[in-house]
Parts: sequence; structure tokens; C-alpha cells
Amino acid sequence: AILSSLQLSATGSGNDTLIQNVRLVVDQDVNGLLDASDETIGEGVYDSDNGTLDLTLTTPWEVPAGGPDLFVVYQF
Repeated sequence: AILSSLQLSATGSGNDTLIQNVRLVVDQDVNGLLDASDETIGEGVYDSDNGTLDLTLTTPWEVPAGGPDLFVVYQF
């Protein structure tokens, strides 16, 4: 399968516009930890509180069978 975009929906009591950056990261070394060897494949920001973020990947990513995990990383 090829992943080219991902839609995230924000809900809850926090103000999502305070999130400065949202990244989609591949756990390259498959250790379950975010570290320097992991690759960011897309990023964006929420434009409204409780909104959606259509995250378009910088390059379409081929999802390997049983492949690595993906992290959604928020930077405040």
C-alpha cells in the first residue's frame, strides 16, 4: 500500500491552535522510541480548535508488510 496523505481530527478541551507543529514520523529502527534515526515524512498545523489536519506526505510512502510504526508528534 502507498500512503500519500493522512487526516487527523482534533477533539477535547485543549486549544489545538496552540500546537506549533504536527509531524508524522516513521520509527525507522523499530524500537518504539522517537529518536534521531526516525524520519519525518509529513508535517502541518491545525488551523482551528477541534479542527482537522490534512497531512500530505512530502513523498508518498510505501507501507511495508508488518512494517515500522508511525508516530504523530506534537510540538507546543
